[in-house]
Amino acid sequence: MFMAEKTKNELHTDIANLQKKLSALEEKITLLSRQKDLHRRENEIVFRSIYELSADAIIIMKNGAVADCNVSFLEMFRCSKKEIENDFPKKFWPEFQPDGSISVDKARQNLICAVKGISNGPFFWRYLRGDGSAFDSESYLKFINIGEKTYLQCIIHDITGRQRDQNLYRTIADTSSAAVFIIQKGKLVLANPNWAKYMGYGSQEFLGMNSLVFVHPEDRAEVRRNAISMLKGERKTPYEYRIITKAGEVRHVIETATSINYEGQRAILGNTIDITELKETRLKLNELQLLESSILDTIPHAVFGFQERRIIFANPAAEKIFGWRVEELLGKDARVLYRSKEEYDETGWLVYAMLERQGNCSLEVPVRHKDGRDFFCLLNSSAIDSDVYKGRIVAIYEDITDRKKAEEDKKKLEAQLIQSQKMEAIGTLAGGLAHDFNNLMMGIQGCTSILMMEFQNDPLRYERLKSIEHFIRSGTELTRQLLGFARGGKYEIKTIDLNQLIEKTASLFARTKKEITIHYSFTENIALVDVDRGRMEQVLLNMLVNAWQAMPGGGDIYLKTEYVVLDEDFVRSYAVAAGKYVKLSIKDDGIGMDQRIKDRIFEPFFTTKETGKGNGLGLAIVYGIVRDHNGIITVTSKPHEGTRFDIYLKASEMELKDETSETQEIIRGSETILFVDDEKSIIEVTKEILEILGYKVYAADSGQEAVNLYAKKKSEIDLVIQDMVMPGMNGLETFQALKVINPDIKVILSSGYVMNQQIEAVMEQGCRAFIQKPFRIEDLSVKIREVLDNP
Repeated sequence: MFMAEKTKNELHTDIANLQKKLSALEEKITLLSRQKDLHRRENEIVFRSIYELSADAIIIMKNGAVADCNVSFLEMFRCSKKEIENDFPKKFWPEFQPDGSISVDKARQNLICAVKGISNGPFFWRYLRGDGSAFDSESYLKFINIGEKTYLQCIIHDITGRQRDQNLYRTIADTSSAAVFIIQKGKLVLANPNWAKYMGYGSQEFLGMNSLVFVHPEDRAEVRRNAISMLKGERKTPYEYRIITKAGEVRHVIETATSINYEGQRAILGNTIDITELKETRLKLNELQLLESSILDTIPHAVFGFQERRIIFANPAAEKIFGWRVEELLGKDARVLYRSKEEYDETGWLVYAMLERQGNCSLEVPVRHKDGRDFFCLLNSSAIDSDVYKGRIVAIYEDITDRKKAEEDKKKLEAQLIQSQKMEAIGTLAGGLAHDFNNLMMGIQGCTSILMMEFQNDPLRYERLKSIEHFIRSGTELTRQLLGFARGGKYEIKTIDLNQLIEKTASLFARTKKEITIHYSFTENIALVDVDRGRMEQVLLNMLVNAWQAMPGGGDIYLKTEYVVLDEDFVRSYAVAAGKYVKLSIKDDGIGMDQRIKDRIFEPFFTTKETGKGNGLGLAIVYGIVRDHNGIITVTSKPHEGTRFDIYLKASEMELKDETSETQEIIRGSETILFVDDEKSIIEVTKEILEILGYKVYAADSGQEAVNLYAKKKSEIDLVIQDMVMPGMNGLETFQALKVINPDIKVILSSGYVMNQQIEAVMEQGCRAFIQKPFRIEDLSVKIREVLDNP
């Protein structure tokens, strides 16, 4: 029992000791926890400092969406934090990467590597900024823990400038006649084909090798000293040493070394020329001069060296581009290259500001040739010394005149397309109106023709009907203009002498306008073109009226024709073929136009006249007709200096034929005719006209009805006169169905409006003739006999 009590006391003591140890352990755990929290907070502070001060863009993502980004990211991507919060970062990717891979698929591969903890190093990635511009980068993906959460961190390093520099160095190296190489951290990282040729190595075989391996062992120390001296600026002249080729041959070279920035790190650019043969022939001096100029001589652009804005060297291409001999330029202020002092000062401010900020610049600048000719160059410049204002600057001027001209031609072509689209839209409306109006005129013309035949012996009524017919012709002329404007009338293309047409039309016009004088200057012999005579008369009359209206007090109009040859450069923006053209110029000494009016002169319904004094269709119709003839029309004008329109029509290769006048007599017949039209009023009046002319007439008000009727009575029907525009089965489909029944069927096509292509399609399939609504009884009678009397 004593022993049991002692054990119990010992147990109490042990328990008390354990409690003290437990308390001490808890204090240690608390202290360690506080130290761990403090350490974690310190790490977070360090991470946040690095995160915010980093020049690289850093983005933190959680569950595929943006959780946070640093200031450099917002600046690099040109967006605000609000625009990207909780958004998926693929909005900053193009659909495809430069290697052709799909961006989403390639991003998934990189993410899988990051998840597995596989380091694939920095990977190349192309991004899109908020403004849509693209840039290239080296990017890193890594999963990190912040607190108790895991995030995906992406670090983005912009390498656009590095790639541009790398490409520039590679281009200069590959086009140089010297051996050019770049050394970085003692290793050879780039060399041109000439260097490989000197050394006897393959094009990639030497990359990564120590640069001194190629130097003769006895010359290595001296080469190192000379290179360092040149890089520090203590030595200006090239140094000479011996190399050992892959085959073990010893050769002599001279070399210059320049410190450059390559792929974001310092490097040495070396230029080497083999002077082995020169040493043997004692022509070392000439080869040294070749070394200094070899690279510059092979560059097709003007390359200048500037110091405090004065020219200290220039390559031979500078003479070709600017016209100045190299010796004339040396020592001159760069002002000699620019059009004005203001542009010279502005360009200098931009160049030096960009060089100070980023070490290089690229911009388009206006410049001037020695002969006073202005042109544009793309200026690429970089600073050689750290003090850009007093140090040396290398600038490359690339003549981009042809490129600018191509851009201007593109804009001109786009303007032509817009104008064409406007004409097409208004033309569709005009064509529809002309069709309906011609159908209405057809009904009136038909009734008038019938009444004129009834009242031939009543002079009073007959003259009144003649007046009605005159008004119908005026309305028909209006629709003819609309159809021409809409490119919807059937053009009758013939070879004509443009000189004769101009002289005849202008003389008639001049008789009514005594206050103007017309002067003619025609090309020798004749000016043959393939055109629709009526349309060309309309063009000339509209142009004469426009010139007359531009001279309220009267004046002179000059009409001139000449043969010209238009080359590809001239016709490119007008979408016509190059070749021989007849040029018609219409010049007046009227009030002229400013640029605003000139830009809109061919727009439909645009007019500068008062309300009621012009509909704005005159020049729009001219434009439509000329373009429909695959021609060109241009205008030159200035306020108070008159206006000149130049019209170019393709010169004809055909011979001029005599035209005989068509008879206007009414010719009768006795055959059977099927007349097809969807307008009942036109059916009624035309049926009566045909019966007056002596024909037996069947009528159909649709294409399907016409086909059914012809199938039953084809043995009786000698001729079909059918409309082109009908609902349901249209004119072409009707004609094709009739041809199936009788391949030798005789058909006259009639319409108030139809597109040229549709008419030609029917004609090419065997339609015998076409007559435009509204037609007179005399015209119809002649057209019918022409078809029926010919096999």
